[in-house]
Amino acid sequence: MKVIFLDVDGVVNSTSFENEHPEQYVDPVRMSLLKRLILESGAELVLSSGWKIWFDENMQPTEKDAKRLADLFLENDIHVKMKTPDFSTEEIRKTRKYSLVKGQEILAWLHDNPQVTDYVILDDRLLTEEAIIEKQVHIDSYVGLTEDDVKKALHILRVNRCGIEQIEDQENKREISRKILEGLPDWFGIESSREEYIKDSEDQMFFVAIEDDIPVGFLCLNETGKDTLELTVMGVLPDRHRSGIGRKLFQIAKHRAKEMNYSFLQVKTVKMGKYEVYDRTNRFYLSLGFKELEVFPTLWDEHNPCQIYIMSI
Repeated sequence: MKVIFLDVDGVVNSTSFENEHPEQYVDPVRMSLLKRLILESGAELVLSSGWKIWFDENMQPTEKDAKRLADLFLENDIHVKMKTPDFSTEEIRKTRKYSLVKGQEILAWLHDNPQVTDYVILDDRLLTEEAIIEKQVHIDSYVGLTEDDVKKALHILRVNRCGIEQIEDQENKREISRKILEGLPDWFGIESSREEYIKDSEDQMFFVAIEDDIPVGFLCLNETGKDTLELTVMGVLPDRHRSGIGRKLFQIAKHRAKEMNYSFLQVKTVKMGKYEVYDRTNRFYLSLGFKELEVFPTLWDEHNPCQIYIMSI
């Protein structure tokens, strides 16, 4: 189990953001970066911020401001289910110097949760306990969480980082899609269809998974209506199957679609029960949360009935 200990002020908001937006609790850009860190690491969030005193043991807010913060997390599909114990005194609460005991609280939580394998601390205050110094990402409170902070956190969490990037260059899209699809003959063995996927990818939203500077998978989204994107093609090299790359690609693409205010995703594949190779694809889409919408028996041809899946995002 991997864990992110989360401070709030100075991490998902910042001094510069508060100066410009005094009525807003969190910076959407910082929240998006936090969400990406969660998706790429698979880590659980533990609230270590002084804000935790306004949440009960079930992580339900007990104050109006805490309720507003909790709602903002949920709006960004970020779930905080745990918090560190509270060792603060009346004096600490009065002066808001929660960092004086924060390190002790984190160590106590870790002692009570031996299942944790890796953890990172995101905080704008440098905690001094020797046991946790190397586990901290010290955030600049003036700017909040940054891309570099996310990279440092992933390194501390020992994530075998498969970076996900969205690219725009059409030549790169062609090269990457060709390399991946030609390596998947069981799914893309018909040359004319494969070439069509490659050509179409040029003008679509294109996400690539990169390991050690080598593309190992990609995914394309294309608008089919003002509220809907279609997952038009997706592929991961065979030796990287069942490594979580496809799921990570999808989660990042889904997150981007949500940021762009789309409401639905759809995908087409061959109906379950026709071919074992496509049955695996069907099971993968179902595991992502897609639901069956409709089957078109002859949209492609009678041997390949088209199953349409849909998902609300």
